[in-house]
Amino acid sequence: MSTTPSSAPLLLSTDHLSPSPPDVRLLLICHAEGMQNRYTALAQRVEPTADSGLTAYGWEQTSQLAQWLATHETIDVLVTAPLLQSRLTAQRLGQALNLPVTVDNRIPGRLPPDLALPDAWDREDRSIAHFGPNPPVDPASPYGIYLHGLVEALDTIVRDNWGKTIAVVLSGNAVATTLRHFCGGHALSVAVSHTAITELRRQDGAWLLAYANRREHLPAGALAVQRQRAAAGDGANGAELAAELVEITHAYERISHTREELLDAKRIQRLEHLLKFAQVPKNAAVLDVGTGGGQLALLLAEEGAGEVVGIDISPTMLESAEWLRLSERKPSAERVSFRLAPAHALPFRDERFDAVICRLLLHHSHKPQAILTEAARLLRHNGILL
Repeated sequence: MSTTPSSAPLLLSTDHLSPSPPDVRLLLICHAEGMQNRYTALAQRVEPTADSGLTAYGWEQTSQLAQWLATHETIDVLVTAPLLQSRLTAQRLGQALNLPVTVDNRIPGRLPPDLALPDAWDREDRSIAHFGPNPPVDPASPYGIYLHGLVEALDTIVRDNWGKTIAVVLSGNAVATTLRHFCGGHALSVAVSHTAITELRRQDGAWLLAYANRREHLPAGALAVQRQRAAAGDGANGAELAAELVEITHAYERISHTREELLDAKRIQRLEHLLKFAQVPKNAAVLDVGTGGGQLALLLAEEGAGEVVGIDISPTMLESAEWLRLSERKPSAERVSFRLAPAHALPFRDERFDAVICRLLLHHSHKPQAILTEAARLLRHNGILL
């Protein structure tokens, strides 16, 4: 992914774009809003919030972005950084766009909070007229190490997918650092919004910046509407399921749980009795359908489940669940994750789980057989359905 000048004419603006098709398009997508982005108390803890999930608004952002991409872009390859916020954002996009998601562990996460950009500008100087060429970045410095790892990872992704449109979900720091790499100005701070898109493309032998921080998919000047757009179904049956999901989501968005309510002794006791009855094997992969506030998912991990995935259609409930997970500060909580998905259209491969639990869910649905069919599809041979 070289930025060395070529013999091709300089492309000055979109008015001068060549009509020839690009050699490759690289869409850099910042992940959605995470818990530590909104809650100061969580941001002050280094672990485990360095890898926290999404807020309710963050889940709404992923839905809005997925809908926009589905109608405005044709993406060939979807890659994500290993950071949890990036993975959850990419998984939601992949679910909506029917694309597999590749996790590239070489892509670095956020910059350390105390890391300063090289050759920072004088804050008292208001002039932009006399800035000379930027000095080279020290490759042994923390920023230099971050930059090298990021560019090396993206370069491999581009080379392996030449001729395609590649979407990469990563942190805002990574998007900004990539832009600085192409521009050669590493003293420049770059503002990047959650779920904003930046496009770099190679065309006529030269790299160009098509646009930066594009966010037209987000509502202008208004908070996100707390609703879940259900996955489209076929005919009247799909429309009925979609309407049902909206109704259920609206009901649960009105429920507000404090941490004390989620950890109520009687509530926990009922869940413990349920787990004793279920007898889920140790190290099992478990899906908690309709996870709500996440108490059952966390208890499953405490009891020895190797992996627990909680899904729900309510962004607000998922935020409560993620807050509880981060507040637990237990090693078992690291084996739990939460995702936004409807119970009748789950974004997992066949025979993915050893156990599927649907608690306090089926009575909300007019077509529970659709949920049970999905649960059966995901179960491995001799799996547990509760």
